[in-house]
Amino acid sequence: MSRNRKPLTLGEKLRVIEEAEKRNGATKASIARDLNIPVSSLKTILAKKDSILLKRQITPETIANSFRHCGFNGSGACSTSEAALPVDDEPEFGSLELPGSFADYVGADDDVAVCSEVSLDDIIETVRPDTAGELPTRKRWTTLQRLARVVLRRPHSAVCCQMLQLSKES
Repeated sequence: MSRNRKPLTLGEKLRVIEEAEKRNGATKASIARDLNIPVSSLKTILAKKDSILLKRQITPETIANSFRHCGFNGSGACSTSEAALPVDDEPEFGSLELPGSFADYVGADDDVAVCSEVSLDDIIETVRPDTAGELPTRKRWTTLQRLARVVLRRPHSAVCCQMLQLSKES
């Protein structure tokens, strides 16, 4: 029986490591039971102890230095303490006039030519309409296999051209 497991935060992982170090002689099962975490999670945390402790040492200055090293200049960066200006206060937005009507916008692609997905039965019927009900010969079978490969590789692009080319070859 499995149960839902929630990911532990860095603080929770640090607390688990500290508790395990305090209770050095206790078994992992008893420590996990007392902390209300699975034994497998405790084993994973203890196995990755070094990387977890390194994450604790990361400071905002470390992150800023990393960005600076990658070429990001912090001098022009915006501060998170500044409030963003509301967009609605811009006077130009109220006077904008949109070209066309809403119906023109919604119906802009009504005249675009589209085609539906072609099933394998439709392809076979298109290639060999006169052989319905007959078993295909070796040559016909090879043609149908090649056509199926084309359709499976490119189901929407150039299927019609490939079908015509394959039907002319056979």
